[in-house]
Amino acid sequence: MPGITNRRQGELLRAAFDVLIKHPEGLPGREVLAQMAQSVEFNEYELGHYASSPDEPRAFKATRFWTVNCVKAGWMTKSKGTWQLTDAGREAYARFPDPGDFIRESSRLYSEWRAARPEKVAESQPSGTSDEEAIEEREAASTTLEEATERAWLQVQDYLMAMDAYDFQDLVAALLRAMGYHVYWVSPPGPDRGLDILAFTDPLGATGPRIKVQVKRRQEKTTADGLRSFKVCHSACSRTIASACAHHDGHQRCVWLSRRMNVVT
Repeated sequence: MPGITNRRQGELLRAAFDVLIKHPEGLPGREVLAQMAQSVEFNEYELGHYASSPDEPRAFKATRFWTVNCVKAGWMTKSKGTWQLTDAGREAYARFPDPGDFIRESSRLYSEWRAARPEKVAESQPSGTSDEEAIEEREAASTTLEEATERAWLQVQDYLMAMDAYDFQDLVAALLRAMGYHVYWVSPPGPDRGLDILAFTDPLGATGPRIKVQVKRRQEKTTADGLRSFKVCHSACSRTIASACAHHDGHQRCVWLSRRMNVVT
């Protein structure tokens, strides 16, 4: 009966690690698998599908399943559908270049993790059996929740990226209110010189810190240059906010806000 051997799965796992090493910030699991497929040649069996999982090739499903070992071994993390290598994972990748040794070490560490659990662990651990039905049952149970979580977070991200810019800004302001902050000012439509929301930790803004928010929607991480630009923008925006508040609430409030921001008006 055809199947995916332990050694072959070690090769697939190392291919997934190859992708993650190039993306230290992490990637969604499905993106890891998609990039892995660009460098790995799958056989006919691996390109087929389990009856219970017609949406992903066997190779993808099996790789998801075997990453359970890697998570419990401390080699990688999974959060909100994003996979990310740890320092221990990068060290293991370098220390065990042989796929067989790599998969065996991950299984050994998983077994240690499981043995240390005070309660019985219901989660199935890969045993290397060649019985396809047993493998399919364990893999389907292990990966269903992970895939559902990943899809849910991708849908949330897609929704946020598609929102109107000012609706998204209002959503951020609402989030600050829900966190207990007092939102004093939200930029109206039009030029804002980089400052979108001003909030305080108390209703009068008598105590710090002041919360200055520049709302951005980006897929990539913020760079050091972006952070420096953000600091310069916030320093320059203080006078702008003071004058905007004067126009909206009157001179007394403007002078008070300017004083809190150390701005000379």
